[in-house]
Amino acid sequence: MNELIDQSPLCLNAHNFTGSWRRDYFGEALTPIGGFTNCDTNTLASLGNPWFRFTGDAGTRLLDSCPATTGSCGTHGAIWSDERVPTPISLVKKITVYSSWVGGCKDTQYSMFVMRCSSNDVIYKFNSTAPCNIGFCSMY
Repeated sequence: MNELIDQSPLCLNAHNFTGSWRRDYFGEALTPIGGFTNCDTNTLASLGNPWFRFTGDAGTRLLDSCPATTGSCGTHGAIWSDERVPTPISLVKKITVYSSWVGGCKDTQYSMFVMRCSSNDVIYKFNSTAPCNIGFCSMY
């Protein structure tokens, strides 16, 4: 049986986040290579705010629970969501994501879009204006 795969430009042209420091390591407060704090809002803005995915050492999807501590996932304000990814291929869903900062797990909320390109490939589009230093947490 062949797997359904969305061949749309959204899936084919999504930006790849690959850094292993994006995965939540139970509060170990990992930083990107070079020791700088990650700012995904600036990175995505410089690329024209594309759809993005987690792949390789970064894992496969957005973290689905609150990171253990401020500084997780290579940033000060780690973005995560407890909303489910749509099951159907190509269905775009608006979700709420949260920044876990000094104030707690749901310190600030933002909106994003999520779409499944295949059973193992999910892409996201950040739909909000946010300050640095926030970044997206991932998991397998």
